Amino acid sequence: MARGALVCMYAVDLKIECKVISAREIPRHNNSDNDLTKLGS
Repeated sequence: MARGALVCMYAVDLKIECKVISAREIPRHNNSDNDLTKLGS
């Protein structure tokens, strides 16, 4: 995941919006690492 990460979230219109972002753009706060671990398990 060093090159990038696929981020999916629910949009306001109840559609799932996914996009690939650079690892540098991933916020380090809000326990983002824990959230990624939960999605992977």
